[in-house]
Amino acid sequence: MIDPEDEEELKEAEQRLRQVFKANLAEYCIVDSQDIYNERLFEISSIQALRRRLKNPQASLERTGFPEFMQALNTFLTRERAIAELRQVRTLARQACDRTREAVKRRIPLLEQDVKQLRERISSVEPEFNKLTSIRDQFQQ
Repeated sequence: MIDPEDEEELKEAEQRLRQVFKANLAEYCIVDSQDIYNERLFEISSIQALRRRLKNPQASLERTGFPEFMQALNTFLTRERAIAELRQVRTLARQACDRTREAVKRRIPLLEQDVKQLRERISSVEPEFNKLTSIRDQFQQ
């Protein structure tokens, strides 16, 4: 148990906690080969903020971490959020493009076959599709 009145013990505990957070979260704070750990993690003391606000509802929250956090949150919501969403859309568009290319590559050879060959091929796999349909129906029941 840490004595909150012992400044040295409290500082040591805070430093250990910082190391644990850094060790566990640093890998998630690499974006486009940049380390944004210090931009995304904030030390916030809610107990200090609460005590200050209970004494004086208009008290400043300086040195509680809240002003820095609110500023970073505001920056994210007004500037960086759109970039993050566009990055996700770009990834989804690439995946859709890749899937479409793969489907086209599979179908192009079929264009070279005549209709009779394609019908024979479809007929040859029809029993398997009937089995799969039967399995699906049984599963749904």
